[in-house]
Amino acid sequence: PNGHNTKKSHLVVVAQYRPPVDSVCLELPAGLVDANETPREAALRELREETGYLGRATANNDSSVVSPALAVDPGATNGTMALVE
Repeated sequence: PNGHNTKKSHLVVVAQYRPPVDSVCLELPAGLVDANETPREAALRELREETGYLGRATANNDSSVVSPALAVDPGATNGTMALVE
C-alpha cells in the first residue's frame, strides 16, 4: 500500500557461552563447511542443528551466498563467515 515491503523478516540468533570473554554472546548460526558440501548446504544444516529451524535459500545454487568471507572474530582466530540468503 505505501510502497514499503510488508513481508515480515526475522533474524535468528543463538546464545553461546564464550570462555575468552567469560560471557554469553548472541551469534548467527554458523559452522564449518564439511567436505563435499557447499556454503549453502552448510548454512541450512547449521541452522537446523543449532536452532531446530528448517530454512531454505533463495537460490538453489551457490548464488545464494550474498557476501564475501567476513571476519567474525578478528585477532582471536582466522575464522570467517559468508552470509547466505
